[in-house]
Amino acid sequence: MCVSRTGSMPRAIKKRALLVGCNYPGTRGELTGCWNDVQSMRETLINRYGFNPQDICVLVDEPQQSPQPTGGVVKRHLEKLVRDVQARDVLVFLFSGHGVQVGVQNANCKP
Repeated sequence: MCVSRTGSMPRAIKKRALLVGCNYPGTRGELTGCWNDVQSMRETLINRYGFNPQDICVLVDEPQQSPQPTGGVVKRHLEKLVRDVQARDVLVFLFSGHGVQVGVQNANCKP
């Protein structure tokens, strides 16, 4: 490991992930593979990319799962994911489920 110019050790790179899987059980739009997608990605991040399991947040809409991955819950977890991020940190966000396309609501954003 390289030593910085100040002589202190460099900060360790953080690896964090938020994985969301929505099968929509019991609905007309029910899916069957989203929870599997999340589990496969979790295992890949741990076994192939060296993520600490404690740094991977999993949200799925299994009936007994709490909290459920509502829009508000996902947004709060995204805010937590990016909090204190620094150069060279690794962040992963995976959403497996249905999606919709919405128009740009902020003039500073480009589609």
